[in-house]
Amino acid sequence: MDTVRYYDLSDVVGTARGWEREERILLCVPLRDAEQHMNMMFSHFRNFTYPHRLIDLAFRVSDSKDRTLEVLVERLEALQADEDPDQPYGEISISEKDFGQQVNQDVESRHGFAAQASRRKLMAQARNWLLSAALRPHHSWVYWRDVDVETAPFTILEDLMRHNKDVIVPSKWPVSSPARMALTDDRACRCLAPTA
Repeated sequence: MDTVRYYDLSDVVGTARGWEREERILLCVPLRDAEQHMNMMFSHFRNFTYPHRLIDLAFRVSDSKDRTLEVLVERLEALQADEDPDQPYGEISISEKDFGQQVNQDVESRHGFAAQASRRKLMAQARNWLLSAALRPHHSWVYWRDVDVETAPFTILEDLMRHNKDVIVPSKWPVSSPARMALTDDRACRCLAPTA
């Protein structure tokens, strides 16, 4: 039938050495008022050691009052036109949808207890929309990355793959009190998960 699509996903798996099997990654980045973080994010993207051609980028821009979308497009155009043949990424998608997020972007507002329930609900909706719009049958892995992640090894994708687990959500050390040695899950910044 012309209206039925059949996908044999038998060979689409996530393995501990995905780069050797040319496994494709969908890298998802939700964006809101993120203009100030774009240079840092694209600097990180340039330095990933996983083959860029095997990484598809998906961005969701919502509820932004700054130039997030315009700066994103500028940075993507520059990255894809780079003279270094190892720099361009695979497929790129940008989706726009506002979810009515009203919480300010300052640390106190975003992470204060009062805002958490409504903020996390809208964040979950936005991430679901992004994933459903971008995930394709050829993706073996999904990697979520927040735009404001300041440090991560250039090998982060391979490092996470090597764990050979279905889902990884790392916690972070609280910057404000590293001596406490307590882990928090308040801003898990990435998740690498096989799609099969």
